[in-house]
Amino acid sequence: MNYREMFRNGRDDMAEKRVWIYFHRPEKMYQLKDVQSYDSSAQRDIKELEEMIEALKEYRIDLAKRYSELSTMSYKYKLSLKRERRHYRDNKVFYYVELIKVLEDGGEVRDFWKEFSGTERSKAIALFEQMKKERPGIETVKDIEKARWEK
Repeated sequence: MNYREMFRNGRDDMAEKRVWIYFHRPEKMYQLKDVQSYDSSAQRDIKELEEMIEALKEYRIDLAKRYSELSTMSYKYKLSLKRERRHYRDNKVFYYVELIKVLEDGGEVRDFWKEFSGTERSKAIALFEQMKKERPGIETVKDIEKARWEK
């Protein structure tokens, strides 16, 4: 078994493998066919677990490769200020200031995130401008206009 096979269609980011093993007390078995059945089951379980151990070893090797890649990968920062109104019936507006590390391979890691209520709009803009000033040349996204459906 290859651990990559556990990801459906190659699109899932996560996979889960559960192993259920049932034991029955040998001294409580009274028929030969029951003992044989549980022995066969134990053999299948051992084989499945050995395959899983091999898959986990392969997975650890790939994790080490990814760790090495991430350690040396170049990146740039992106600063964003976004306005969000969560529901059309709700008048609550929120502003989010985010500092995002954009990796060379397209991955993104949020290094900083702060939420402001709608009444703290000026604080959100001030923080955004301060962080922008501290990091000259940083890519910025400022999306604080009302959505079409809000007008």
